[in-house]
Amino acid sequence: MFESRAQAWVNTVNCVGVMGKGIALEFRKRFPDMFLARIQQDPFTNTTAPLRVKPGWFALVEILARIVREPYHPPLGRVSLQKLAYFASVLGLPLELQFVRGSYGPYARSLTRVIASLSNNGLIEERPLGRLIAITPGPTFTEASRKVYQGALREWEPVIQRLVDLFMRMDTRAAEVAATVHYAASELKAKLDRPPTEVEVLKEVMAWKARRKPPFRESEVASAIRNLAALRLIDVRPSPTLPLDPLEALEVGDGPEVCGN
Repeated sequence: MFESRAQAWVNTVNCVGVMGKGIALEFRKRFPDMFLARIQQDPFTNTTAPLRVKPGWFALVEILARIVREPYHPPLGRVSLQKLAYFASVLGLPLELQFVRGSYGPYARSLTRVIASLSNNGLIEERPLGRLIAITPGPTFTEASRKVYQGALREWEPVIQRLVDLFMRMDTRAAEVAATVHYAASELKAKLDRPPTEVEVLKEVMAWKARRKPPFRESEVASAIRNLAALRLIDVRPSPTLPLDPLEALEVGDGPEVCGN
């Protein structure tokens, strides 16, 4: 079909306009700007509608794209994306997600729907990479699509770049440790009505992760506590007895103060 000399090619889609299979998917891959115009259009009135992909979600893909562009970045799967979304929410991106305790740290059930929406709109792709399902930017994440969100991206640039710096230095396990530490420290501060000590956070995390296989090492959790505190991502009181291993430092870069609640 795409090799024909016809004057026009017609892409028939339903009212949702996802273009997720068959010829419609091929149109979406070949003509991403057409798809971008489609997702901004009300299917019933044929007028411009509020974006189906919210600016905060698009910013999440922007962060993902910047990480993927780096030559030595660790691959990001769904667990890492959960932790990226968690820290993005902490730092102020409007993702409208509610996080609770999960087996792999703080978890937002509704993020599954966000991932599906981003995938259906061609902004991300999921591909097998060994035992991991790696998430990368999709065919509709283009300069044209970035222009639609350029105002929000410009406003959130400091947060976006800080998150890129943070996750460039963390694989899936380190991201899980860091997010778990932050969530536990924030919960303890609210419960105790004071900043918890580093050892109190360590005990809370180890109790939370008691059944994890393979288990967290106290030294890696301690390093995450000390480094997140140094970045002022958590508000804790120093503990001289924190079991630190100097070889397990979590280097996560600089940034402004954003302590847990």
